Amino acid sequence: SSLLGAELTMQLGFTALLFALVPSLFAWLLSPLLINLLYGCKHDPALQEIVNRVSARAGMKPPKAMIARMGEPNAFAYSSPLFGRYVAVTEGMLQLARGEELEAVIGHELGHHKHRDNAVMLIFGLVPSVIYFLGRFLTYVGLYSSSYRYDGDGNRRGGGGLILLLAGIALMVVSVVMQLVVLALSRLREHYADAHGAKVASPDAMIAALEGLDSFYSRYKAARAKIDSSKLKMLFIYALADPFVEELFATHPPVAKRIAFLRALKGAPIEA
Repeated sequence: SSLLGAELTMQLGFTALLFALVPSLFAWLLSPLLINLLYGCKHDPALQEIVNRVSARAGMKPPKAMIARMGEPNAFAYSSPLFGRYVAVTEGMLQLARGEELEAVIGHELGHHKHRDNAVMLIFGLVPSVIYFLGRFLTYVGLYSSSYRYDGDGNRRGGGGLILLLAGIALMVVSVVMQLVVLALSRLREHYADAHGAKVASPDAMIAALEGLDSFYSRYKAARAKIDSSKLKMLFIYALADPFVEELFATHPPVAKRIAFLRALKGAPIEA
């Protein structure tokens, strides 16, 4: 009956929400602990002074400054209600960027905290996950019940399974489209973070930092492959996206687009 179908859909929807929400919630709550362990992040008083100075310029409370034991230059912001807010700069980044360039990099990461990007992307990222799991469950139920059975009068029963199967497949396709929307949102928020880095330092400093990163990863292919395969590349200030198809599935805009965006900010007040 339609009532039974509605009840089944509600149950599957709730199950899909749990499958998507529980792992994401635990990962978010424990992320600072896991990231600090994974990358050997240690608090550094000298870096903290720089973070404090840039945070004061941005008008925000400074997060805890960490150095990540990682030779590849990068930086990332992470946080949770349990462990607080952090900005990590890798050892390689400290060698590559100094002075105002380093302040721009830190300003970029502070921008992620200021815009609450971790929480925003968690919430929006749940949407395609919930839709996907709901579609997957409907597909399983549809496959199970789509085999036709005959009653005593010779009438076929169980044809509703085909509808569930098609609905499940359609939802999984929709989840892919929604994931592309979430990735586009992630790329947009990288532009906002770049603007914040330019605001607290300067557009030229932010551009120079990005150019330095791009030059490094263009020269060292092994480092490029390591960043591209990282589970945390969504958090990094530098992640890869060049051809159009690659960009469509990327968390970050191509560096050329980021630099063009920053150049357009020159000579005008920056809102970020």
